Amino acid sequence: LRLPEATPQQAKKTQETLDRYASLTRDTNMIFLHGIARWNLNHPGPIPASGKLEAFFAYNGIDYELGELMVHPASNKIPFISYKGEHLADSQQTMVKVAKDFGVEIDPHLTEVQKAISFAFRTATEEKLLFVDLHRRWGTEENAKRLLAHFWGEDEEVTEPARLKAQPLVLEQLWSQGTGRFDYDVLYEMYKEHIEALLMFLGNNTYFFGNELSTIDFSLYGALGSSYALPDIKCPNGEEIPYQKEVVDYVKRVEKAAFGELLFWTN
Repeated sequence: LRLPEATPQQAKKTQETLDRYASLTRDTNMIFLHGIARWNLNHPGPIPASGKLEAFFAYNGIDYELGELMVHPASNKIPFISYKGEHLADSQQTMVKVAKDFGVEIDPHLTEVQKAISFAFRTATEEKLLFVDLHRRWGTEENAKRLLAHFWGEDEEVTEPARLKAQPLVLEQLWSQGTGRFDYDVLYEMYKEHIEALLMFLGNNTYFFGNELSTIDFSLYGALGSSYALPDIKCPNGEEIPYQKEVVDYVKRVEKAAFGELLFWTN
């Protein structure tokens, strides 16, 4: 989603910050992960790609540090990393580049057919379910207020100005993207059908393709975790998000395998 254009002063400050991190990382293997906002819920943060990258880094023993709460200025993406003097914004391409540099082979245990299935589920999750879930978070005034309260508390003198500025912008862009043109019941069915397809394929497997984690598990951990960490935010038609126990159990299994313990989903 597109944020308002930065003022010249903001753009200058952002560029100075980017230059500083480029200098810090140019001749090292240091990775700084930007755009991560911690919250008081059972997940690394509200942005699906942040959980995806943190799980990938942790599972493969790749050290990283949290950087600045900022948006990649060229692509408008969150999160992004500073690495080798560059600022990489796409989570999938980030995984591929970092894995290559650190000698990590991506999904060597999967067949070509399984890799194709992984691509299809990842694309559907990151390019469709993500927007349906954004509509759940921002689609009604009550939901938007609940979402912002998880960051800044119940003081509406703080949260209401942010909501009045952000909510119309989000809904306008969801309309342009297409998701916002569906009524609430259709959006709920889209959400439910996606989760049912996932659970049907998962079956009795520990992880998506069996007993070993794959990159699709990191993508699903990021997307489903950030969504199901908000059970108090119902779908705009009043329905609760479906299959909460099954999805949360899966998210917890992935987190424990990736981080070595239940680091965020402790409740």
